[in-house]
Amino acid sequence: MTVFRGFVIVIASGIGFAAGGGLLGYLLALVLPSYYRNVFREGQSNLFDPVQVGIGLGISQGFIAGLVVGAVVVLAVAITASKPPRKEPLDLDSSWFHPSTHPLTPLSLYFKVNRLLIPDVRGGTHHGGE
Repeated sequence: MTVFRGFVIVIASGIGFAAGGGLLGYLLALVLPSYYRNVFREGQSNLFDPVQVGIGLGISQGFIAGLVVGAVVVLAVAITASKPPRKEPLDLDSSWFHPSTHPLTPLSLYFKVNRLLIPDVRGGTHHGGE
């Protein structure tokens, strides 16, 4: 992820959450106008408009929440992308290591004899590539 893309994700998240917060604040002010009137000391004044307060608080709190969520998402993606790929365990039976795929040399002869004589970790012995 590029820095620009991370920045866009954080800002877009902030804007999206601000829109959602503004909508929720507006709906709360319409359904329960007494909520904002009781929360604020000056809520009983004639100049107090619960709809404006609801929209303003919703937008500001939603924007901050969106910035935090967007930053956490970008951080999680950056941490995940920065980890090196998981290494697979060494497969001793793979073709590059298996003695039967190489010409007969003293080392390959040593491996062939050992594979016949040494028990496999799963139990039993190897018998000619079985």
